[in-house]
Amino acid sequence: MMRKANRLVLGLALCGALAATGGVSEAWDPATLAANGAKVADYALAHPTRANHRDWTYGTFYAGLTAFALAHPERPYLDILRQEGTNNAWRLDGGRPFYAETHGIGQTWLELARVDDDPAAAAPTRAVFDYILENRSRAPVVQRLPNGSFSPNLLRWAWSDALFMSPPVWAKLAALTGEARYRDFLIGEYRASAARLYDREAGLFYRDYAARAKRSAHGAPVFWGRGNGWVLGGLPLVLRELPPGLRTRPFFLDLFRGMSEKVKALQRADGAWSPNLLDGRDPDLPEMSATALFCFALAWGVNDGLLDEAEYLPCVRRAWGALCRAVAEEGRLGWVQQAAVGPSGNFGAEVPRRPHRRLLNPPQPPLFGDGPAERAPRPAHAGEVLRLVEKAVVDAPSEREAEERRRAHLRQVGVAPVEEVRRPGAIGALEGLHLLGHPAKQV
Repeated sequence: MMRKANRLVLGLALCGALAATGGVSEAWDPATLAANGAKVADYALAHPTRANHRDWTYGTFYAGLTAFALAHPERPYLDILRQEGTNNAWRLDGGRPFYAETHGIGQTWLELARVDDDPAAAAPTRAVFDYILENRSRAPVVQRLPNGSFSPNLLRWAWSDALFMSPPVWAKLAALTGEARYRDFLIGEYRASAARLYDREAGLFYRDYAARAKRSAHGAPVFWGRGNGWVLGGLPLVLRELPPGLRTRPFFLDLFRGMSEKVKALQRADGAWSPNLLDGRDPDLPEMSATALFCFALAWGVNDGLLDEAEYLPCVRRAWGALCRAVAEEGRLGWVQQAAVGPSGNFGAEVPRRPHRRLLNPPQPPLFGDGPAERAPRPAHAGEVLRLVEKAVVDAPSEREAEERRRAHLRQVGVAPVEEVRRPGAIGALEGLHLLGHPAKQV
């Protein structure tokens, strides 16, 4: 039963606007868990956004759908995902190999490569990650500019969202290939990110380094619900791939247990979590993408014996109830904060869908983008130009100038500028939920 709970949330953070919520059954049994998951998944598949189906929203949605599909192979979802992989040539989101949010779709591609014993499904992801290893950024995760402001290094994991999108893919690739270099990169980059974003006293992650200076309307530090959901929801996906005796595994275990304890204490009376974790009045609203991610992570922890069942299972059950009450009759989940970089009350009414706006990039080799390889071969001096990028950014007189220099230099190596792309309509795909099955505990 607990394994089913661990998959329960299959798409229950799947939509973008504040829907009228009629609710679905909150019964705690395998049939209801499967029915609710299918209802939300079917709604999302029937109402696709116009976003690129390899972007971060679909990467998150398909990761959850893959887990649900593996738990219910009698349903059509595995074939749907295989077709998506084939249609996209198993590529990551094109043109920005270093940018973590382009890696999320790799969770699905690598899982299917493992299930189907199909190396071709993993090959494009592996090639991109090999490129990253050959040309990795040596600049700090966060860079202080001459004007005193801080600039995140978007060639590394400088924001909390990145810790869900990229680390699980590196962990899967290491497990799939047996090559420790992918795992070593993951561990080094994760530690560097946590050193800048994790507040040990609070037991939570800032969304980015600039958030350290922010305060809520009532003077509390700003720890974003979904931002911490990305981190806590991503940790099980890393831990399940790490060898049990790995020397650095306790780092991830301690982080998972510490965050779980803090998150449990911050659960609202209605079973959900607020957009602003330390100030539930700013705004005083239940937020379902954070709730879904926390529900999954805590259920996984109980199921895997890392969290005490008597202490954490009631928390999971309350979160499950909150999610079920937020599902409308047609299968759409409401009470989901729109795409953002921090907590807000922007849950929106129905958001008009906007066409996917691709960045105006130079043609890329097929490995990194959608253009023909012969039009834009990767320059031999790529590593040197990337080093120039780092120097140019450090020496820039302002944050704006740093970003302009970064874009100019990256174009020289055939890599699109790494920048965050946020689309209010794209959140309709799913920004928040993921479940993986583990050995069941009967409850």
